[in-house]
Amino acid sequence: MQCKEWDDANSELFKESHDEAVHKNSCKSRLYELISASLVAFICTHNACRSQIAEALGRKYGARLFECCSAGTEPETAIDPTALRLMKKLYHIDMKEKQFPKSIHQIPRPDILISMGCIKGCPWMGRPFDEDWQLEDPAGKGEEAFLSAIHEIDMKVQALAEKLKKR
Repeated sequence: MQCKEWDDANSELFKESHDEAVHKNSCKSRLYELISASLVAFICTHNACRSQIAEALGRKYGARLFECCSAGTEPETAIDPTALRLMKKLYHIDMKEKQFPKSIHQIPRPDILISMGCIKGCPWMGRPFDEDWQLEDPAGKGEEAFLSAIHEIDMKVQALAEKLKKR
């Protein structure tokens, strides 16, 4: 599932596809529901650091459990270079390969909505956030702040994957 703009046409396509699946085969229908009901969106202001790290770790730990994307209310033009460097060093993940900053209007409606920290106030995403991780933004604060944020995000994403594994 690619991060793309959600619109009413997509909503109707989902409904029609889902309805057809229910009538064709209950096993296929259940699989379709599990796959389609597993989009996690990580949201922050600039979509350049914390939410990008969460998306990358979500892909790593939740690959078989959920799809994920990230977005921001005021997205930057590029992912933070320190975040890029440390994620590559620590996890061998090159976030530039599949990720880029994007607006909250460029992602599909998520099933699970997680804020990285609503310090400036959470945007309205059509419904309340499922979780607010209250992570401090490490941008401009040095490598130790990034390492601390990455560690905290890693723990939270793993906990999320465990929670979703049990449902």
